[in-house]
Amino acid sequence: MNPLFTIQSFVLGQIENNTYLLSHSETGNVVIIDPAFGIEKVIKHVHEQLFKLTAIWITHAHFDHIAGVSALLQEFGQDIPVLLHKDDLALWKAGGGAPEFGFDFDRQRPGADFLQGNYFGRKGKLLRKTGTSAPHP
Repeated sequence: MNPLFTIQSFVLGQIENNTYLLSHSETGNVVIIDPAFGIEKVIKHVHEQLFKLTAIWITHAHFDHIAGVSALLQEFGQDIPVLLHKDDLALWKAGGGAPEFGFDFDRQRPGADFLQGNYFGRKGKLLRKTGTSAPHP
């Protein structure tokens, strides 16, 4: 029996950041989690697999987790929800610490936070996500 959901990991960018692709096996709907620099590799994979991007999830707003958001929105549409916990919005607005490390990128403002609604779930339907925790400071 094949799993309903599959998670693929991609190591991307100058600092080898983990970006994840959560896909639904029956619908082809996907969520991209923590899109890093070098997101073009994941964009190519989404197109090759004929997946449909339904949301972008950000676990926390460090620059290495948000740098690929703009490219995803340009490629798949500005209406794709970008979800971030509301407690990380100030860090997002500050560029996720990128200026302190000499990085810059075109950042888009998140359209919703993880406390506001339904996003992905059974049979490709959306699922309520209520929060996330940052894995490192």
